Amino acid sequence: MTSEPLTEPVAVPDDAAGDVARPSLLRRWAPVLVVLGGIAVVVVTAIVSPFDSQPPKLTVQAAYLGAGADPAGAYLVIVNDGGGDDLVGVSVPGATVTLQRRVADPATGTAELEEATSLRLAGYETTRLQPGGDQLLLTGLTPVEGPTVPMELRFRVADPVTVQAEVLSYDQIGQLLLPPRLETPAGP
Repeated sequence: MTSEPLTEPVAVPDDAAGDVARPSLLRRWAPVLVVLGGIAVVVVTAIVSPFDSQPPKLTVQAAYLGAGADPAGAYLVIVNDGGGDDLVGVSVPGATVTLQRRVADPATGTAELEEATSLRLAGYETTRLQPGGDQLLLTGLTPVEGPTVPMELRFRVADPVTVQAEVLSYDQIGQLLLPPRLETPAGP
């Protein structure tokens, strides 16, 4: 018996040509490509439109001024329910105001206050200018306990805000702004 060679090629459907045993390259890498595409979208969005590009929404929860000293410390609690901004200046009638930033020296473990041109107000956070931290220094004015003193706060992005700072003793300010201290019982 002799077999005759086929003269016509036999057509094999594309989906039966081995795709069942071995998935295509695109099908194998699809999950990886989806993840990489998602990462690319996030990166491009962050570059084109940074996450804190929302306008700042600033409110001052507390404003205090230390009594009886020149220079005097001023302390604020600023709530930001929007994007980031910077406090760039403060005006108080009859006083020169300096923004001060607390800078730690890791070598010595100490911290010092240094003059700053601005203080950062991170987006969607509360910033506390308090004793032992960033603060305002007022010279040329000796506040008297009791009345309030107007302060105009100027920001890089947001409109200026005027607040009435309560003039209190430094002990009162510490009690209002600092966490409670542990009291140890008196020894025998």
